[in-house]
Amino acid sequence: MTLEKEKAENIQSEHKSGFTLPELLIAISIFVLVSMIAVLSFRSLDASGRLQGTRDTIINDLQDMQSWARNGRLVNFCQDASGTAEAGKGICSSDDNCTATTYTCKPGLPLGGYGIYFDETFGNQRYVLFADIFNIGIDLGCGNSCGSGTNEVLLDGERNLPNEILFGNVGNYRNLDQSSFTNISNFPIQTIFYNDNNITVKDANGPKTQIVERIPISYSSNTVNVYVNTVSGLIYGDSDHLEAAGSP
Repeated sequence: MTLEKEKAENIQSEHKSGFTLPELLIAISIFVLVSMIAVLSFRSLDASGRLQGTRDTIINDLQDMQSWARNGRLVNFCQDASGTAEAGKGICSSDDNCTATTYTCKPGLPLGGYGIYFDETFGNQRYVLFADIFNIGIDLGCGNSCGSGTNEVLLDGERNLPNEILFGNVGNYRNLDQSSFTNISNFPIQTIFYNDNNITVKDANGPKTQIVERIPISYSSNTVNVYVNTVSGLIYGDSDHLEAAGSP
């Protein structure tokens, strides 16, 4: 075999082992498509994970408030020797938070139980945990001031949802017979747990009993729910819904 012929055959072999332009374009298109599917799947999993995490946090907060009420947990608030709370004051960290000399910061039982407060003026991204010291429910008109400056909000009781996660129509509830949903449209909503195991859901029009409260949490087009059965005391999420309360 001559040297020139061997070079020609090597060149032809190299050309045969490479990609043509159409083949390269097809390969790139497949790679882009697979990458897009992977990104969309990751976003979907991320949204699902964030929603489930938020749902579990709210369930834990509700169960904590329920447990604190049932067990008669004490909270520090400004009170006199008889246990009467100082008007205009409330939860405290030291005597400096109490203005009248006859009131001191000490542990006491909140007469109205413990609860969670949702308000649309929070931008549907925030809620607070409170102790009902004055036994009248947390101030229904406090709006955005329902934070560290509100005298019945627990010292570590402010909660902010992760970015882009929102409450839906907070306070939607269904009848105990599971037959229908009714919107609670009069914000704000508060769910209160009492020492005698009773649970009350209140909106601006007053208390609602004998219901299953539904708290929807949304991210993009995905939604998960938290349920509070005010009769049985069950608090659960979507994954527990069929077992705890029958079909949705």
